[in-house]
Amino acid sequence: AGCLASVAWLLSRPSDRWWFLRSLSGAHPDICAFFDGLGLHPYTFDQRVPPELNAEIWGVGAQSQVSMTQVARARLREMGCPDKPLWFTELGWPSYTAGLSFRVTPAMQARFLIRSLLLGLKEDVANLSIYTFWDEDPSSSAGRPQESHFGLFGWPRSERRAKPAFTAVQNLLAVFGNATTITDA
Repeated sequence: AGCLASVAWLLSRPSDRWWFLRSLSGAHPDICAFFDGLGLHPYTFDQRVPPELNAEIWGVGAQSQVSMTQVARARLREMGCPDKPLWFTELGWPSYTAGLSFRVTPAMQARFLIRSLLLGLKEDVANLSIYTFWDEDPSSSAGRPQESHFGLFGWPRSERRAKPAFTAVQNLLAVFGNATTITDA
């Protein structure tokens, strides 16, 4: 199994986003018969832009989650797979404020995550999977320290300290009531 990560935005020309899907369907016209859905990791640029915003950072056009979803659906239509579902197999924001340019507070993480989930529902995304349950040991990601801070629960794990994002997701699930969590499946 594989996924489509939004870093492809940086590797492609604006006029030909996710060009590799065109290449794949050109080389394998019957590709639709070989997959059940298209998985995306709809991370916004540098994981610090809210999910609903198109932005430009350092001269790079950063696409919103909705834009990424629309492009993915357009590629599926071009491939002859318009009915294949989209899955967000990994989405989230790190709560990390120690960097000079990278600042997402725990409250911002909660707001961005809930907005991302609601946008996914609005865009009829079939599966919304949050990355990740626990923060990791901060010493494990020296090059990109924010990578250790995506969890709904903080570090160290032994403290079982829920971050605002966990409470926000709990509240959202309470409103929707019939949502299935991975533990229910």
